[in-house]
Amino acid sequence: MHPRNRYSANPPNFEALAAAHPPLARLLKKLPGGKGSTLDFQDPNALRELTRALLLVDFQLHVTIPEDRLCPAVPNRLDYLLWIQDIVDYTRPDRSAPWVGVDVGTGSIPIYPLLGCRLSPSVSFYGTDIDTTSLHHARANVAFNNLADRIQLVHTDAAGPIFPPTLFELQPTLDFAICNPPFYSSASDISRSAEGKELGPHAACTASPHEMITPGGEVSFAKRMINESLRLRCSVRWYSTLLGKLSSVD
Repeated sequence: MHPRNRYSANPPNFEALAAAHPPLARLLKKLPGGKGSTLDFQDPNALRELTRALLLVDFQLHVTIPEDRLCPAVPNRLDYLLWIQDIVDYTRPDRSAPWVGVDVGTGSIPIYPLLGCRLSPSVSFYGTDIDTTSLHHARANVAFNNLADRIQLVHTDAAGPIFPPTLFELQPTLDFAICNPPFYSSASDISRSAEGKELGPHAACTASPHEMITPGGEVSFAKRMINESLRLRCSVRWYSTLLGKLSSVD
């Protein structure tokens, strides 16, 4: 983990979180020998309440998470943002100037813009998504946290560019682009990936199909980003994306 990630040396304390966020308390499971409590990570409701508790207690963010959309893990989302923050700060000429980025596929929370605004008072975000339902929830979460002046959400077309012209009509240049893309190319690709793992998934997945599947999988999505960057060039100073499968970097 990034050395500034608050969870690198201090994993979440479930009991302390539950004391501050009562909906989590009823989902705790006592460990043998009175050695604290844990959660059932295969229980989607436990994951949602854990995410809500972490965002509330550690970042003073109040969110609702729909049952049929991705529930993001806070520690690794924070990690991505911290690395991006380091890169942008190190390379921009004036570190005191405001900086602005785009989160591609921002989702229903949307966690990267919300966390980013808590990390730095000088950052603002655009969040794009192809799903109107996710954007409906995202707008509600942004408004509830009084961040509508710093986070603007943009609907995009799945058949269109990842970085649409409408984005640059709103903001001609961006300091960075971040993305957690759909990892898989099809439902059968998801099945093959699960069958190829020695151990089962650590946590339940509540993501909708469009959050998990894209034509050609994550490699194809990343290639589209690269190809668009060749056209857009310095309209975005730093292009980045996560990859979920080790085979994608072979």
